Formats: sequence, structure tokens, C-alpha cells
Amino acid sequence: MTENAHSTHSRAPRVLVVGDIGQHTYHVGDEAMTIASARALAEGGAEVTLMTRDERHSARYLNAPRGAEGDGYSYLPFFLFPWAPAERELTLAALECVLTELHADRERPSIAELLALPQVQALPEVLHPLEQTVERMVGFADSIAAMDAVVISGGGNLNSRFGWLLYERASVALVAEYAGVPLFVTGQSLGPVLNPEDAQVLERMLRTARSVTVRESSSLAWCRERDIDARLSVDDATDYPTVYPARTLHYAEGISASQALNELPEHYVCVTVNECTDQQAQQIARLLDSMWREHGYAPVFLSHYGDPQDPTSGDIQAHQRIAERLSPSTPATLLPILHADQSVAVHRAAAFTLTSRYHPAVFSAAAGIPVLALIPDAFTQMRVGGALSQYGLGEFTLPLGMLAGGVPELMVATALRHAAVASDARRAELLEALQAERAYLLTQILAHGEEKPGKTEAPAPFPTVEQVPALPEPLAATVRAARDLFTATSLTAGCPTARTPGMPCTAPSSSACWPSGKSPARRPAPATTNLEGKPGTSVTPSRRSPRTAPAFCAGWPAASAGKPRRSSPPRALFRGISKPLGELPTWPGVQVARHRTVRPGLPSPRSTRRYDGSHGTIRRHSSQRRT
Repeated sequence: MTENAHSTHSRAPRVLVVGDIGQHTYHVGDEAMTIASARALAEGGAEVTLMTRDERHSARYLNAPRGAEGDGYSYLPFFLFPWAPAERELTLAALECVLTELHADRERPSIAELLALPQVQALPEVLHPLEQTVERMVGFADSIAAMDAVVISGGGNLNSRFGWLLYERASVALVAEYAGVPLFVTGQSLGPVLNPEDAQVLERMLRTARSVTVRESSSLAWCRERDIDARLSVDDATDYPTVYPARTLHYAEGISASQALNELPEHYVCVTVNECTDQQAQQIARLLDSMWREHGYAPVFLSHYGDPQDPTSGDIQAHQRIAERLSPSTPATLLPILHADQSVAVHRAAAFTLTSRYHPAVFSAAAGIPVLALIPDAFTQMRVGGALSQYGLGEFTLPLGMLAGGVPELMVATALRHAAVASDARRAELLEALQAERAYLLTQILAHGEEKPGKTEAPAPFPTVEQVPALPEPLAATVRAARDLFTATSLTAGCPTARTPGMPCTAPSSSACWPSGKSPARRPAPATTNLEGKPGTSVTPSRRSPRTAPAFCAGWPAASAGKPRRSSPPRALFRGISKPLGELPTWPGVQVARHRTVRPGLPSPRSTRRYDGSHGTIRRHSSQRRT
């Protein structure tokens, strides 16, 4: 292994920050985590390069490209991986063989020599022409080797559900390992669905890191089960700095985000829902009507995923379905997708947050805003439940299938009562812990270039916190049992070898489960729709892939080599990970609300402010605002 030739810090250390930015369909949480990490490193004196899917996109939404004065960020494109699992494995194997040749103790090989490698010749058709792919591999490797450190910033992409994103990060870690560039991994969620091959890839990546932090206890348990040194922290975007409140997205003609933001109600519940059935939309609307009647909180729908050039894309579709079912007397505002700076500002000014996404819960809990999380799947439960548990609010998660009774109203009332008497001590404790982690990270990066680096102690783990009861017993126990059943069911739907940290294996045979089992594991089918707003790559899966994978080069598990490509499970895996249990029965002690017949569309007249995607305006109907 070659030691990085640039590991000296007489100048500012060059740090590569890897996050999911540059997506044409904007994702607030992914941008926020990367921006927060990059800004903290830049303020600490690092020269930051951001890995992005689109440099022009990131330069437009973050800042101008690096100027002569050294301000701003520089950018490095991702090496994109195919979606299909077998094709990802072939690509990673080929990349490692190229790296082996580049770092061999002999003259640097030519592109023609690398093209002749059997592993390169076996690359899937989606990566043809091969010469261009090899040139990208070499350029990718050289760019990372020029860095003084690599930071893989937070996210929920280290799993088989978004396997191509896992392999993109594994490729960065692999290049850093061969080049002797120190790797740091921050604020990650691991799993909960990992097939055996992906688990091996993830395990090796984390073992090569100098420091690993995860953002929920289940991810920490996964690491400890494998003797991986990791620490529990909070999400990288917890202290997101809204230093540029006027920074906005590039919208389609006629759309103005500032107009919508200037008309927000004084007291509102911030609503972010990424998926729901028509029946669930009706139930959420009923809950929002209740919050308006009982507390005077008007619903403000804030998307976290959408294309600014297409006002009908992303979360806005679910928001429109819910808004159409609101009572005529309930005012409502539908916002377009906003820049992370503006989104965080909206969350921090809310009186309450109702969300089925992760980062609205993070932003709100960090600001002391009461939260009720609506859970569509095991993936969301792990992340949102883990984040809220850090604040003692882990009980405030409710499966979408449990919206029918009076439980949501009871949980809202409890959350409001707790927020009224809660102190700021725990939030301050968590923010201090995040700042300590970042100081430790920067110290490690700076110490890498010193001849005799001093030993730096890792931050002390922050103490656990007692969870606030969301419901009285025995109702709370009933809801917890239903939530656990829902989580286990949605986790394993379509994936018999799926396993979550701390849960028993659900496969028929333990040998097929984790991660060294000999039985072949079923793999996710190539994704065509991403429920969590994760981007697809510009690479389209090939219909004709090699039937077998070549032997892996040094280090990657030989057990994965030469295995025939498995048949894919039903598409239920990608939507089946989020497969609901359906409507649950009435819970003891909870009165079922009677539903009225809802007229289709937006009733008129009504008190609502509606974002009009076709004209980019806000339509105001008759005002009946409650003060």
C-alpha cells in the first residue's frame, strides 16, 4: 500500500466530503447533511472538495465554484455504479483490480494494459465503452489520492435497499485504502436490510476507517457485533447553519418560493409526507383538522423531495391528496420544494411537526419542536425512531396503519404537554456532543500530516435518556407491540434473508442469513422508483449481464467470486420493505372516529392557501383563520 504523498499540512489539509448532493430531484436532508459537514470542516481550516453528481447543480445551490481567493468549494464527480446487484459486484471487483495495478511496485500501467484485465473485460454492458470507464476509474483514483483525508458524510444509504449508493461509497473507501488516505465515516445509518454480499462490503469499508460514528443504537449494535470500533452520535445536519436564508432553488418559470414563505401563518403544523394511500390521506387530514380545531395550528405542507423544475413531482403529490380532504374550515398552505436553508427555517418556526420523513424530525427535535412521526416502513422506523430516542422522544412514532383510531390525537396532545415543560438540557447536550465529534475529526485530519502525532482521546459517549411516554398504559404497550410487528413484517417482505441489528434472523435457515452463510441469498431487483428520494444513477441496468462474476482482487471476499447471478425477488422488496400491514383493528380504550363523506377535490369555498404548480402562484380562498 502506498502512503499518500501529499500528507503534509504546512498548508490547509485537502478534505474530500462525500454526500448525496447534485441530485436533479432535490433532497433537502441529503443536501443538509453534506453542507453542515463541509461547513464545519471549512471553518476548521480545511480546504474542502465535495463529491457531487452534478458540479453545476451544486455550484448553483451551494456557492460559486472555488475562486482565485480560495473561497468556495471545489468538486469531484462520483464514479457511478449500476443498480443491479451482480453488476455492482462486477464493477467493484474491476475497480480493485485496476487499483492493484496502479499501486503495484512497477511502472504505471497504460490504459490499454488495464483494459486487458479479465475483470475489466467482464464489466457489464452499462459501463461500455470500456476505455472510457477505465479512464474514469483512473481519474477517480488519482483525484482521491491527492487528498489528505476523506469524510463520508451522514446518510441512510449503507444498505441493500439503495445498494448502488453503498457501492459508490465503498469505491471511495477502496481508493483511499490503496492510496493511504485516511478515511472517516460520520453520522451513518446501517441497514436495516443488508444481503450477505453487501454486508461484507460495508464491513470492510468501516474497518478501513480511522473513525466511525453512527446515528442510532441499532447501527451501533451492528458494529459492535462485528468488533468494529464505532461511536454513537447524532445526525450531521442536527446543527445545520442557515447562514444564507435568501439562497433558493432554480424553479420553473413563474414559481416563487419567497412569495409562499412571506404568507406563512403565525402558528402552524409543518407537514411532510412522502407516501400514503387515499385512506391514509383521509386519516391524516382528519388529524390536521383536529389540530386546527383544538390548537389553532394551520397545516403547512413542506416537501423534502422534488424537482424544482417540475412542481408536481415528489412529496407534493401526497400533500395535495391530503389537502383535498381537509375540512373547508381548515386553512392550508402547500409549499414548493425549498432549499435546505429555507426548509430548516420553516421547521424551526413551526409549532408542531407531522412527518413520515427523517430529517423533518431531526430539524424539529433539535429545535425543541414537538414531533409525531408517521412510519411507512422499517427503514423509517429505524432512522426516525433512533433519532427521536436520542431526545427521549422515541415513543412518538406511529405506523401509518394505526391512523384510524384516536391514538394520533392522544400522541399529539402528549407531545405538546411535554414540549411545554421540557428543558433545553438534553438538546444542548447533544449539540455539544456533535461539536466534540467534529473537533475530534478535525484533530485527526490535522494529525495525519504530523511526523509524531499526539494521541487524541475520542469524545466520551453521551448518556442515555429516559423515554417520555407517548400514551398511557396499557394502550402504550399495545401500540408498541403493533409497531414492532409492523416493523418486522415490513422489514422481511420480499427478502427472506433480511435481518436487522438486534433482531433474530428471519430466514428459514440461519446459514443463509448473515454474512458468511453459504446458502445463496436473494437479491433486490434493480430499482426503478426510489421511495426515499434517493437518486438513480445515469447508468441504466443492462438486460444482459454476465452470468458469473470473476474472482475478486486482493482483499474483497473471495466467497463472492464466481457465484451465478441469482434470480431477483419480486418487486415487492423495494416497495415491500415499506409494505404496510393494512388497517389494524380498533385498540382498547380508543374511540374510533366517524368519517364523513369527502367530496373529491378542494372544497370551495375554504380557508386555504394553495401552491399552484401550474402558475407558480398562491391562491387564497375565503379566510376564516383562527387566532
